[in-house]
Amino acid sequence: IDTQSLTLTGVYSGQQGYLGLGYARWETEYGIPEAFDARPRNMGGQEDEYERISADYDRFDLSGELYDPFKGVESIRLNLAYTQFNQYEKEYEYERTPQGGTLDEIVLGALFLQDELDGRLEINHQTPWDGIGVVGLDFNHVDFRAEGEDDEEFFIRPNDKLGLGLFTVQNISADFGRWEFGLRLERQHFDPQAINDPAVPYVDIGNRRVTFQTCLLYTSD
Repeated sequence: IDTQSLTLTGVYSGQQGYLGLGYARWETEYGIPEAFDARPRNMGGQEDEYERISADYDRFDLSGELYDPFKGVESIRLNLAYTQFNQYEKEYEYERTPQGGTLDEIVLGALFLQDELDGRLEINHQTPWDGIGVVGLDFNHVDFRAEGEDDEEFFIRPNDKLGLGLFTVQNISADFGRWEFGLRLERQHFDPQAINDPAVPYVDIGNRRVTFQTCLLYTSD
């Protein structure tokens, strides 16, 4: 296993808020250890090839918060993250020579690619009923695809996913205790694509899903 990583971050902070940026890079290569013998076969050499899996990702982050931007609003917070992930299956082929063996070529097998964007916006505010609350929006988009050898489409169907969510949590104080109310409305859209492989049948499934969540919590002092 060979793994390398790099992380860079920077933050600006002031009386009215802060803004932070981040970048992370990660690489790894792993596989089953093999006793590769570079000798010719007539001298006892055994292996002609071996396989490895290589993976890497790049991630960019943006985070910021603004304090007391408007009357009745305590803060506005924003978080964004973009990640690009790649995974390769590699096959190393060696050519036999009278002197031993030399690397002939590296063949890419399966290739998995995924791009993902996440975002979240939160607004913390005061309420007319002498309480505090938060309203927000979160966002998620994932683009996934896989390929085989020679840029052929793989048996895993490419998929595009989009998720949106609206949420709020409100806190109400009263003489007899405190009430907390939460509400979330979420919608997820999936768009799987057909693949050009006659061995894999096409299945027509619904690509939309809507969920509705609500809760009511009461605590007494």
